[in-house]
Amino acid sequence: KTAPSAKDVEDSITTVYVRAEKKGYDTANTTCKLTITPVEIELKANDASKPYDGTPLADRGYTIDKGKFVREEGLKTESVTVTGSQKDVGSSNNKITSYELNAKTNPKNYTITTVDGTLTITPKKVTIKADNQTIQVGESVPNPYPVNDPEVVDGETPNFNYTLAPDPA
Repeated sequence: KTAPSAKDVEDSITTVYVRAEKKGYDTANTTCKLTITPVEIELKANDASKPYDGTPLADRGYTIDKGKFVREEGLKTESVTVTGSQKDVGSSNNKITSYELNAKTNPKNYTITTVDGTLTITPKKVTIKADNQTIQVGESVPNPYPVNDPEVVDGETPNFNYTLAPDPA
């Protein structure tokens, strides 16, 4: 007899008969159940970060973090859509919003979940330089104090708030 075969979830065979024979031994028979379960696939949108530069951060990539497709089954090339954008300092989700399976893929054979990535903009590092000042006893400290504004992103006004305080050292 031929052994039963199955390749898709819907081909699950409820009962398989097994027989063991060998000269000099009793023949043994048993049954067992054969169930095909879907493969768990996890698609994860990429994480990305950069220092603030005034332009949006986006990353359209993804990875398959769990499971793998069988044989020639899988996702259609260029079918995964990842959306997310972060422009200001902070974080937001990078989401997989859609995907398509290729024509050879039986969707019943897979349980596909998506996991968000994170897009993060960190503060831009700045350096300031305050000019040394000399004043006479009784004169007021200049206000505003002369400070060279740090370099800012093109198109932005360098309107920093400055505070004068004694050196903590």
